[in-house]
Amino acid sequence: MIPGMTAIQRDVVKRHIGPFIFVFLTIMFLLLMQFLILYLDKIVGKGIPWNIILELIFSNLAYMVVLAVPMAVLIAALMAYGRFSELNELTALKAAGVSPLRMMVPTLFLSFILALALGWFSNYVLPNANYRARALFIDIRLKKPGFDLKPNVFYDGIKGYTFYVKNMSAGNDSLFDVTLFQDQNQKRDFAIIKAKVGYLKSEKDKETLTLYLNDGYLLRYMSGEFSNKFSVDRTKFKRYRISFDLSELAFSRSNPNRYSRDDRTMSAQAMMAVIDTLKSKWEKNREITLGKRA
Repeated sequence: MIPGMTAIQRDVVKRHIGPFIFVFLTIMFLLLMQFLILYLDKIVGKGIPWNIILELIFSNLAYMVVLAVPMAVLIAALMAYGRFSELNELTALKAAGVSPLRMMVPTLFLSFILALALGWFSNYVLPNANYRARALFIDIRLKKPGFDLKPNVFYDGIKGYTFYVKNMSAGNDSLFDVTLFQDQNQKRDFAIIKAKVGYLKSEKDKETLTLYLNDGYLLRYMSGEFSNKFSVDRTKFKRYRISFDLSELAFSRSNPNRYSRDDRTMSAQAMMAVIDTLKSKWEKNREITLGKRA
């Protein structure tokens, strides 16, 4: 409380605190739910660590605070002074010779302090939070979905390979009627690998996935060295193993400083510096233009 306040002034301030906190938390909750509804489907299902998701949510809380505080102040003032009017306390205070303006002095002072704090927050904290949130959004949007193999659905999430499985067991990662299409590149020919049974195993580094196949065959389409014709080599196997690099599916943070800033991610001082730079360039170009005309 502010030193030197009367009992009536303290009562007025107390009547603002409860509604302010309640409305502020309610609006923050609604804005947070709106954010999750809009962006949750773009975040979940990509194998993003929880600490990154929490950092993204925390970075976006800044703009929610800037929206929630003014609305909370408005509603708290309406509820507090509306209560005075409803109970005819304002009429009683006027009859007792208490000035309504004197009664509002503490709340006006606290409102001024809150406005300064919110101005500082909007100028220094909010731009950096928006900048960090935008960089995280870009990293998440560029991340490929995690390995998600489904029965009777072609999966080409791993570069150079296409999977097709007719049936699979979720309990032990067993696969049935597996077909693997291996794309052609400089080191290998196009190939089709079929097997009756297989299973997946994730290695300790979590960036390598090994596929074990049993009772199948491999069709390798080998192109001719001096002609466009190709030959097909069929090889049966009892057991076949192939490993895949999943490092490109892992989430990686980029350097946020490589992104340019706009008006939502710049402080007032930074925007004034940009304005001064543009003004100096404009004056320089104007002098050059006038000099050519002369």
